[in-house]
Amino acid sequence: MNEINTQIAFARVFWVRDQVLVETELLGLTLDREELDRALGSVSRIAQHYGEELQKTYGGRKTFEDPAPEPPPPPAPLHSDGTGLYL
Repeated sequence: MNEINTQIAFARVFWVRDQVLVETELLGLTLDREELDRALGSVSRIAQHYGEELQKTYGGRKTFEDPAPEPPPPPAPLHSDGTGLYL
């Protein structure tokens, strides 16, 4: 975790109760939507990037798994006479 923390700014990564957390601090009295959006984006990018690396190295599971790939499109329908447009 310490090595990761030396590579990031405005957030920290740490281990607590058998889980890795990414956290940042915001000042609530002056917090606006733009600042919150930036903080959420930063924490999300850090978690996505290092989460994959940590999972490959140490195992475990991510709280939010990557979505399944889209299924391929269905095959084109056959021509009305059943030939499938083949000669």
